[in-house]
Amino acid sequence: YTSAHFYQRVSKGYYDDTVFARVIGNFVVQGGEHHGDGSGSSGETIREEINRYSHIEGTVGMASLGKDTAQSQFFVNLRPNLHLDRRYTVFAKVTSGWDTIESISLGDWIIKAEVLK
Repeated sequence: YTSAHFYQRVSKGYYDDTVFARVIGNFVVQGGEHHGDGSGSSGETIREEINRYSHIEGTVGMASLGKDTAQSQFFVNLRPNLHLDRRYTVFAKVTSGWDTIESISLGDWIIKAEVLK
């Protein structure tokens, strides 16, 4: 469900011109909102899908403010963050471009997000 939600948002251009408003070294980079201060959202919440996947380096999770409040913001784990297991949905993993992920700075923008086929 979470992957499909993310896919639909990418396909509709939602993540174009969004910002990485939270970057914490050796922890996460978080993006997917339009305001630049971490407060932006899509206005549509999705349910959590707590699963067996661990928040290891390179996994992608949905940010939320609590149960079933995820909207559009996502984060990439820069290192293992096992304390996040069973608290946030892991729905993807970075398989290439890790050097780009590690180079993200606070305020960097996603110019365009695309579904690759």
